[in-house]
Amino acid sequence: MCAVAPQITDDQSLKLVDRLPKLHETGGPKLALRLQGPAEACNVIAMAGRKTLAATWLEQPEADLAAARDSAAAGHHEWSCFQSQQAGEKALKALLYARGNTSIVTHSLRRLVRECQAIDPGFATLDEEARMLDQYYILTRYPNGLDEEIPPARYYDHTDAQRCLQSARSILERVKPSFAS
Repeated sequence: MCAVAPQITDDQSLKLVDRLPKLHETGGPKLALRLQGPAEACNVIAMAGRKTLAATWLEQPEADLAAARDSAAAGHHEWSCFQSQQAGEKALKALLYARGNTSIVTHSLRRLVRECQAIDPGFATLDEEARMLDQYYILTRYPNGLDEEIPPARYYDHTDAQRCLQSARSILERVKPSFAS
């Protein structure tokens, strides 16, 4: 069975492999196949789909940053911090999807930055921003995450929100040029 499309049998996946050169010559869908052995499953990745997926993941951080700015302006600093963390996470994931990753299960920006460093060592400059934003993934949303007498809505302040917004902007600004080419 194919791991991505379980309805495709091993026999059918071999037929796809046989058809790949013909599809390419005729301008049909461009597929990348990774075979894991003659009797094992295959992963089918649509190359055009990967670009669309990455573009979608790059578009969302812009919306998250706008929401984070709105939240900060409205005094919802905990949400601004969380939305900033989300913007940074999604921007880094966009780059990884664009470079062929098919499954990214972490929410740690620091880990995502390390993955991006394998693509471009310049991402090392984002380690501090990533480390800082990682601290806002859970604690901003749950009343028992920090001081049980003070909910996140009162715990975080304007300074926290501004630091998070700046860190998320730095990450997004570092990712965007990778999509220019």
